[in-house]
Amino acid sequence: MTRLTDRDLDYLALLCRFPFMTAVQLQQWVHGQRDPDRLSPLYRRLRGLEARELIVSDRVLQSAPRFVSATREGMRAVGVTGRVVTAKFSQYRHDLAVVDLGHRVRTLRPDFTLVTEREMRSEDTANQHQRADGTVWATVRAGADVRTRRQFPDLLQVAPSGQRVVHELEMTPKDVRRLRQIMRAYLLDERVGAVRYWAAPAALARVESVAEETNAWARAEDVRRRVKVEPWTDEEAHR
Repeated sequence: MTRLTDRDLDYLALLCRFPFMTAVQLQQWVHGQRDPDRLSPLYRRLRGLEARELIVSDRVLQSAPRFVSATREGMRAVGVTGRVVTAKFSQYRHDLAVVDLGHRVRTLRPDFTLVTEREMRSEDTANQHQRADGTVWATVRAGADVRTRRQFPDLLQVAPSGQRVVHELEMTPKDVRRLRQIMRAYLLDERVGAVRYWAAPAALARVESVAEETNAWARAEDVRRRVKVEPWTDEEAHR
């Protein structure tokens, strides 16, 4: 069997960071641009990886672009452990946008280390019996009952100083009480230096309202961090 090339391994490693990606997203992350006219070599390489059962290709809707995700064998090829993850219909649009958000924030802060939710969950699960609170990346928050919950952001950036920047992407309005709990938990996490919420038009008003309320609470409680809200424009139309 032909040996995997460095480029093959680049694609597999990237696919193991997210539940799935489209070919155009892979092109942008690896080659630095989106150019539909130059996708043929990428498609040939992806077909080869699929033939070796290292990736799978599918779509959630006929009108949606095809996506690719790493199989168990693909994960093994780049030394990644944890469970196999792929697209879920209910989260498809959100997870697709998180890939674009990851590329955007990585471009804005290339000196920061980017950690995806999939990576965070995998590492915290592996370390849950080695630390007192079982967390490396998660923020612990109050749950709906007496138990606590581990909260993983969509993306996390780590500055050279070690301070963390939380990135959450809201595509649809979330329950106000839960949104408030999550925002407050991030602000109280001493490892976190900044909290940024990106909100699509459908969610923007609610996120801004809860962020304003949360920031007022933080001032009253002498918590120095604040929640910043940025509008998110879905890039799907440009894929």
